Amino acid sequence: MWQGRMGDDLVIEWGPPAAKEKLSDGREVWSYDKAYTYENAGYYRDENRQVTRTFTDKDGKQRSETITETFPVWQPPTTTHTTCATRFVISQQRRIEQVTFDGNACVAPERNG
Repeated sequence: MWQGRMGDDLVIEWGPPAAKEKLSDGREVWSYDKAYTYENAGYYRDENRQVTRTFTDKDGKQRSETITETFPVWQPPTTTHTTCATRFVISQQRRIEQVTFDGNACVAPERNG
């Protein structure tokens, strides 16, 4: 999607890069970093356990029965942090030559059409 396009197109769509680094051959690497934090509220979930008990019936015989108990278990709130670093190699003619991604939140946008 980005390879072959002008670096100006990238700046117009994504804004200025977080960092620029010069390569020894005159090209540049433009870096964009995104970080996301997701918070999930705590909640109760039902948990089932089977309990077997042994007893003596009225005739003096030992018997056992298994019952299923359901009770609430608290799941504490969680916070998840994700990141994505996107790096673009920009030619001396200001064209995008290469794109790389690094992180656990890197996803390509949906394309309509």
